[in-house]
Amino acid sequence: DVVVQLNKDTELRPVLSVTATAAVTVTAATPLVDVKSTEISNVTDRQTIEKLPLARTFTGTFQLAPGVAENNSTAPNAGGFRQDNTFLYDGVNITNPFFGDLYQNFAELDIQEVNITRGGVTAEYGRTGGFIVNGVTKSGTNDIHGEARLEYQPASFSAKSQDPTLTSQFKDFRPGIDVGGPILRDRLFFYGSANLLRQTEEDRVNNLGTIPDGDTNVNEYFFKLTGNPASNQLINASFRYRGIDATQQDITSTTAPSSGDQPKTIDRVIVGSYFVTVSPKLSFEARFN
Repeated sequence: DVVVQLNKDTELRPVLSVTATAAVTVTAATPLVDVKSTEISNVTDRQTIEKLPLARTFTGTFQLAPGVAENNSTAPNAGGFRQDNTFLYDGVNITNPFFGDLYQNFAELDIQEVNITRGGVTAEYGRTGGFIVNGVTKSGTNDIHGEARLEYQPASFSAKSQDPTLTSQFKDFRPGIDVGGPILRDRLFFYGSANLLRQTEEDRVNNLGTIPDGDTNVNEYFFKLTGNPASNQLINASFRYRGIDATQQDITSTTAPSSGDQPKTIDRVIVGSYFVTVSPKLSFEARFN
């Protein structure tokens, strides 16, 4: 058994006995260190993410960045500028070049593995001088697997502000569900999920008086197909929709309570790729993002 991780070479040292019998024993030690890489990075799998008290989003995993004590920003860095970062989602660059943060965040329920690199970056990432965060989503398998969860936080669980000129408390309700399995066994697999967020910001006060409650509704849907039509071919296709509707937003300590706006955001990410191995030294990939 070996561990094959995201953005990591896995080295095997099989021991083959010279014998005429039909049985061949192959052994290999699980590599703890990638001896061929100079990168300063770590890989966190799904099981570890579920056990940690992180925000249940892709940006929540940034708390795992090695060598950085505080990562509450949506664009952490260690010794560089935010614009030096690169964020990848299933190989798609979703970095905002103006502010060095994400164009699209998404629920952590879909994440299979996250790799965070903060030093010794390889040449394939070009001029990246900060963090590289690469998130890979789940895929279907020959077995049917599903997961459902419900998070609820009453407003009383939210810490009270120490600044009397701008106070509020948040009430959260977040259900989520995913399922994956085979369409054609050993050949075609599916994975899909739905994540919803209903958040209310209440008990709001600023310098000018009482502020109406603000609502944020997030509807997120994800579907992915994975195909293996032949032993040397791999096909991936996925679609993510994330819609955000909000009310009474962008009210500061000196803003009139009646001036809140009603922002609406719709994000769509489409990924398609076809990978074929011609020989041990030659392969081709076609990708649409």
